[in-house]
Amino acid sequence: MSVTPRPGLVALAAAGSLLLLASAPASALAAGHADKPKHVKVVHFNAHGTVVSASGSTAVVMARTVQVQHQSVRHDVSITVTVTAGAFRQSGHGHKAPTTAGLIVGDLVELQGTETGSGDSEVLTVTHAVQHTQVAHVFLGTVTAVNGTTVKVSKGDAASDDQGENDNGRDGLTVDVSKAVVTVDGAAGTLAVGQTVAVLGEGDHDAVLAASVYAFTVAPTVLVGKISSVTGSKVTLGHEEDAVTVDLATTPLVINGNAGAALTSVAAGARAVILGTTTAGVFAPSLAFVFNSADKHPVGHNHDD
Repeated sequence: MSVTPRPGLVALAAAGSLLLLASAPASALAAGHADKPKHVKVVHFNAHGTVVSASGSTAVVMARTVQVQHQSVRHDVSITVTVTAGAFRQSGHGHKAPTTAGLIVGDLVELQGTETGSGDSEVLTVTHAVQHTQVAHVFLGTVTAVNGTTVKVSKGDAASDDQGENDNGRDGLTVDVSKAVVTVDGAAGTLAVGQTVAVLGEGDHDAVLAASVYAFTVAPTVLVGKISSVTGSKVTLGHEEDAVTVDLATTPLVINGNAGAALTSVAAGARAVILGTTTAGVFAPSLAFVFNSADKHPVGHNHDD
C-alpha cells in the first residue's frame, strides 16, 4: 500500500534540509577544497657597497647602489643581507666559502640575489658575491646631518687625498660611523652639524665607511697633494711655482691609516693631506695623513669585531 505524505509534512521536511545545510560548519562545506598557500613575490636585486660587518650568514653593507627588479635605484643606504652557502667568491680566488666566511670589513662587494617583502619586512638573500680590496682615503667636508650612526657630509673644496675621488658624490657623502673613533678638536667627542671633518676610511664613490673621524669646530687650513721631496722633517707638496714646504717635525702622523707612524717612513711620491692653522700668512700643521704604495684599508681585516 502506498502512502502519500501530506503537503505540510513535505514542506516541513524541505525546511529541515535547509536548516541542516545552514548549520553545517564552513570547514565541512570547504571539504575537498584545501587552502592555497599565499604567493610570496620574489624579485632579483644587485648591490654595490662596502662591508660594515659580517657574522655567520648575515652581513651589513654600506651600499652605494641597490637596484631591485622593476624598482628605482636606491643610493647610499645601509642594508642587511643573508648570504647563502657558496655565494661568496673572493676576487682573485676561485674557491667558494660558506656564508660570510672570508668577507673583510672595509672591502668592496658586488652582490646579487633575491628580495622578498618590502619596507621593514624586506629580506635580501645573496646568492652570488664578489669581493675586492679597497685602499684608505681621507674625505673632507662639513657635517650637514646626523642620524644615528649615519652622517651626511657636504664635500670640501679638496674632497679627498685622491684627486680622482673629488668628483664623486656631488650631492655630498653618506658616512657610516658605526665603527669610527670620533674626536672633536683633538679630544673624544660627538659629531654635530656644522663641524668640519676629515673622515679616514674606505669609500665606494659617495658611500663611505669611516675608521676615524677628526672633527673641528673651526675649519682648519687644508693642504692636499703629492709629496715631491723630503728633506729631514720637511716635506714639499707639488712642484715649482705650486710647491709648498711644511715642517712635520712635531706633527702627529697617520700613515696608511695607522696613527703614530714615524716620519722616517714618509717618502716622495706619497699622497698627503695636512691640516693646520694659518696665522698672518704662516701655516702651522697640526695633523698629517700620508698614503703610499703600502696603503690598505684602516677599518680592519677582521671577519667581525
